[in-house]
Amino acid sequence: MNITGCLNQLERVRKSGSGWIAQCPGPNHKHSDRRPSLSVTEGDDGRILLKCHAGCDTEQICAAKRWKLSDLFPENGNRRPAGSNKPQRDSSAPAVQFRLSDADVEGMRVSLARSPWCQQYIENRGISLTVAGDLRWGSKLWKFSESPDQQRALAVPHFVGGKLAGCKYRTIDGSKLFSQDFGSTIDGLYGVSVLDQKAAEISIYEGPEDIALAISHGFNATGIIAAGSKLGTSDVRLLSGYERIYLVGDQDIPGQKAIDAIAVQLPPEQLIRVRMPGYKDVGDLWKSNPAGFSENLKRILRFARASRVHFRLDDLLTESEICASGNTERYAVDQLLPLNDITMIFSEEKGGKSQLITYIGKCVANEVRVFGKYPTRKMPVVVLDLEASDADIAGYLSHFSRLGPGQIHYLTRKTAVPPLDSPALLRLCERERPLLVLESLTKFVATVSRDASMFDPAAVSRFFDMVLNLCAAGATVLITHHATRADAERYADSHQIGAAVARAYALVSHDRPRLERVRLEAKLFRGAEPISENLIAFPIIAERGEFGLAAVSGADPDVERVVEFVRSKGRAKRDQIKGKEGAGIKTSRAVEAIARALKAGLLIEDSERFLSVLNGGNADPLGNGFGNAFPSQGTVGNGDQENAKNLF
Repeated sequence: MNITGCLNQLERVRKSGSGWIAQCPGPNHKHSDRRPSLSVTEGDDGRILLKCHAGCDTEQICAAKRWKLSDLFPENGNRRPAGSNKPQRDSSAPAVQFRLSDADVEGMRVSLARSPWCQQYIENRGISLTVAGDLRWGSKLWKFSESPDQQRALAVPHFVGGKLAGCKYRTIDGSKLFSQDFGSTIDGLYGVSVLDQKAAEISIYEGPEDIALAISHGFNATGIIAAGSKLGTSDVRLLSGYERIYLVGDQDIPGQKAIDAIAVQLPPEQLIRVRMPGYKDVGDLWKSNPAGFSENLKRILRFARASRVHFRLDDLLTESEICASGNTERYAVDQLLPLNDITMIFSEEKGGKSQLITYIGKCVANEVRVFGKYPTRKMPVVVLDLEASDADIAGYLSHFSRLGPGQIHYLTRKTAVPPLDSPALLRLCERERPLLVLESLTKFVATVSRDASMFDPAAVSRFFDMVLNLCAAGATVLITHHATRADAERYADSHQIGAAVARAYALVSHDRPRLERVRLEAKLFRGAEPISENLIAFPIIAERGEFGLAAVSGADPDVERVVEFVRSKGRAKRDQIKGKEGAGIKTSRAVEAIARALKAGLLIEDSERFLSVLNGGNADPLGNGFGNAFPSQGTVGNGDQENAKNLF
């Protein structure tokens, strides 16, 4: 096999110095080699030299392509003497010139018009056939290296400076195979010919399909073909002519690095960075709600504009927009844990944090409402625990086994917890998009460096940089933290925590370590109304395997149990409450408690004699859930209130 034959069997080939760069087919790329890492050169003796910068060895690469090692030698089996001159590139190497013609593109467009399968593929992704035509998409039978036979493929030509410069192909059968004509370039902006160059704003995406999707729904859009694409001088000049430049791209780490590379070339005062929590790209956003895609993307861009660094008066949200806007934020736990962001729960030691985060994790793993009130988004739950023993973890889990079969996954001291910047952990976050629980802040900060501590601002800053990278990769992060009375005077790092954390709660136990009555007190709620809840831990946890919401002042625990039981059932008859599987109190006490709850307006009874809870929150005529135990302005005891004030 000569160098030409080798390169023709590889994907995403481009010239690089005296050799080429291509997509590596080896086993170290579980989700394909998104940023081509295979160097291909020709040795002095005519051998084909392969080097994967991700660690695949030559044998693995050959096995993936079904080559023999002998195929890498000259076809006549004779090496040129070492040190002799290589043959001229025009005789032994492929011509770098791209050979596809405009006539070929027109032929593929005609083929698309005759292929209902390709048309259906396009429309099933929210892309208009008119836009596909404007971008000169086509169809062609193409031989992919991973398949023994030719397959019907979508053909996507790429033009640079108005001239045809490349063409990509992808399967339409769901196998997600990609290829391109040899000599194709991925550099330059895609879709420039359909841009409205008189518009005030433009949005930038990654990938022809995402760009076409945005254009199909009325957005003035362009972008790059792949994360490794580079912009030319004319591209930068074109983008700089727009008043507002929305940088969207893919939301994973390679995608955001590609957007970073574009951002440094453009005027900073015109840039608007766009985040889409919970979505990898605009294709994901479209799949979640095709009918509402256009409005959802407009809303996301509008809120990004309102939060731009170099803002002007007309960037800010108006009162009508505030009143009309829906909640664009998505949650792992509705209102409590925002997706792709950091939430922290802190309390004194033995304050119930581990029980609470285990409960929340089990709720998310099983799509069960937290506290019977807050809906959850089902997602994998991964706990990195540098504190608890296996016996401790088993004890926490034993309380909540009734929530469902969904399992929490653990990495502990026994199994070894990876560094937060571990490539494997980042890949896990990209692939699984989990709820990632870190136990605890103090322990993880100490892993940043040997002498790092919670009171070293640089160490805390490095820690949160790594955690934010995990969020960018797709994780939703929940961190626990021990706060002590002495910490209040030592938190030099408070501004780092406040800047990185989206939600922070103090978990306050009024009767520590019994953990009967606890309060989840909101201390930091970025971009939302703070939510606090008065909770019943034990004995509700032991009896029903969940935390309960406190209903009234702690002076009437029987009423609390009755109301919590009715809340957990949605509605219930009196006999259910009084029975063995009911509220867990004697029949006579249950009867009296029901009467008091009805009188206080905490329960209502309908015409069918069913009892239900009047509202979904903490019903409390006194206004604070625990009477004087938790004053309405915050919490007292154990130093938590002082800590919270100093922490943020």
